[in-house]
Amino acid sequence: MEKLWKKLKASGLMSGVICAAVGLLMLFWAGMTAAFLVTVFGIVLILIGAGVVFASYHGNRITGPGFDFSFYTGIAIGAVIVLFGIWVLTHNAYYQGLIPRLFGIMMLVSGLSNLLRAFSLKGIGDGNWYISAIVAAVTVVIGIIFISRAQAVTQTAIRILGACLVYNGATNLLVSGRVSHYEKMAGREKEIIDVESHEVK
Repeated sequence: MEKLWKKLKASGLMSGVICAAVGLLMLFWAGMTAAFLVTVFGIVLILIGAGVVFASYHGNRITGPGFDFSFYTGIAIGAVIVLFGIWVLTHNAYYQGLIPRLFGIMMLVSGLSNLLRAFSLKGIGDGNWYISAIVAAVTVVIGIIFISRAQAVTQTAIRILGACLVYNGATNLLVSGRVSHYEKMAGREKEIIDVESHEVK
């Protein structure tokens, strides 16, 4: 039980340090972190594509000569994946903001639709139509911001995640520190009890 306790304490300290370090990196170097993640994604795509090509080629060597549709299909799919991975690596900045752009387009379309509905409400005599119009207009503005400032949105999201990781890491370190403190206190009390029992004997 004592060994398990020590392992849990060590893992808590290690996870706390790692979370805090990664969180600080994401918090203060969000742009570099985003570029790194996109680069890793591109490299993984290239490796997957190369793996598909290799598997197709190796499978064709086993089955022997002759036309094999799966072989040419596998080669083509692998090559496309490799080319897409290279494209991602060479267009790093674009892919950093891809998700916010897609989300921004969805918000923009939704906001414009709601804006049209708000004016329809005005047409049928709804006295509070302007509330719906304001909400829809805010949605449109947010969508435009996500589209036009996609990289900034990505970096802001990374900073928020980084702050959460720093908090999580600090919490792990704090808890592990308190556990270690009380463990030492318990050890000292045990030593005192052992000494007193030895003196009584």
